[in-house]
Amino acid sequence: MVSVIVPVRNGEKTIEKLLAAILAQDYPQSHTEIIIVDNGSQDQTRDIVKKYPVILENKNSVKSSYAARNFAEILKKELVDRKVRSVQWSKG
Repeated sequence: MVSVIVPVRNGEKTIEKLLAAILAQDYPQSHTEIIIVDNGSQDQTRDIVKKYPVILENKNSVKSSYAARNFAEILKKELVDRKVRSVQWSKG
């Protein structure tokens, strides 16, 4: 499984093109998860993202792109930890 984590804030002008490009990759979508971390966008970013087969996380406590990136780092560590545990579990 490949996780693509994208922090965004007020990205209505670019998010649709980005998502289309990610989804156009030849890597199997069944082995991909796309997680958008929105940091309190005040434009149409969330509405655009909701049209795509992605996970939308809202991180609104601090309004900055740094907060979204930091949350993405925490999320990435949690995903890696979860995958390591699932591999260890499957090995018995």
